[in-house]
Amino acid sequence: MWFLNEEETSTIKREEYYWAQIAAEMRRSWVKNKQKVSLKDFLIKFSYAKKPKVESAVDREIRLKQSKNFWLLATGLKKKGQK
Repeated sequence: MWFLNEEETSTIKREEYYWAQIAAEMRRSWVKNKQKVSLKDFLIKFSYAKKPKVESAVDREIRLKQSKNFWLLATGLKKKGQK
């Protein structure tokens, strides 16, 4: 949800409380223990993941070499130029 602004989602608006109250009342009509249904259970909370780190070309080359070495070992093949 990168397109949502953090300010827009961090504050709960009046309409959200209204719809959460309606959902809570509907849920209370179905459950046995009506006191356990809370308004807070129906308010949507957003959490933000950190943006992925951009790796450098050096890191990519190191990972590529490690991957090639692993697959060469796993398949029993040898690198070009090795006997």
